[in-house]
Amino acid sequence: MKSTINLYFLLAIITTVLFPFTGIIALDHVLKAKKLGENNADVLNLELEKTYYWIKVTFITMAVAYVVLGVTLVGMYSYSR
Repeated sequence: MKSTINLYFLLAIITTVLFPFTGIIALDHVLKAKKLGENNADVLNLELEKTYYWIKVTFITMAVAYVVLGVTLVGMYSYSR
C-alpha cells in the first residue's frame, strides 16, 4: 500500500507542476492519504480514489487545453499568411 501512495504522490506532483489548476486538488488528497498512513483503510482508499479521479481529470483537462492551444496557434499562423 505504501508503494501505491508513493506512486500517487509522484503523479500528483507531476500533474501539479504541469497543470496546477486541477493538479493541486490531487496533491491535497494524496497528502491526506499519506497523513492517514495505514491506520484507517476505508478512509485511505477513499482518498486514493479521489486522488486517482483528480489525476485523470488533470490529464484530460491538460490534453484538451493543449489541443485547443495548438489548433489556435495553427489557425493564427495560417490566417497570417
